Amino acid sequence: MKLNKKALQFNLQFFAEPGEGDPATQQSPTAEPTSPSEPQGKTYTEQEFQSEIDRRVTQALKTSQEKWEKEYQQKLEAEKQEAERLAKLSAAEREKAVFEKQKEEFEKQKREFERERLTNQTLKTLAAEDLPSEFCDMIMAGVEKAEDIMANINIFKKVFSDAVEKRLNDRAQTTIPGAGEQQKINADDPFLKGLGL
Repeated sequence: MKLNKKALQFNLQFFAEPGEGDPATQQSPTAEPTSPSEPQGKTYTEQEFQSEIDRRVTQALKTSQEKWEKEYQQKLEAEKQEAERLAKLSAAEREKAVFEKQKEEFEKQKREFERERLTNQTLKTLAAEDLPSEFCDMIMAGVEKAEDIMANINIFKKVFSDAVEKRLNDRAQTTIPGAGEQQKINADDPFLKGLGL
């Protein structure tokens, strides 16, 4: 069946009340003032938006570059002062100072490596004990030896298990009626009287 589009088009204002569709009688809608709680932001075109993004990125890059340059200058100044200090020393003292500095850096790296190894071991132990790995930092706080960490894990495991058990018991706690208890029969209950009880 072919529909005639012209047959379906009609003026809806024909059904309107008098004065509703007449443009002469209609009043212009009044603009309601926006409340102060509504955010009033600037509307950007795509080009303005892109230029604003570019400006902010450029500003962030400039700030980070200034920070990097400042840190670099401080490091350079510290190295220059160290070189001047070493230049004033004799050859034997200079070698000793360089050796001490290298030894200090080596010890620092060794401590970092040991700490990382202990962290990995602690995470493995927590996983083996079915304890949350999120507590690794808390267990390792202020501890440098594996034995102390194991002691902390054992203490934590006991406390954690007790807390979980207590919580489960609190949730599961219900009053269970006794098996031999008889309920009091209300003599005035008409239903029970009808049954002869």
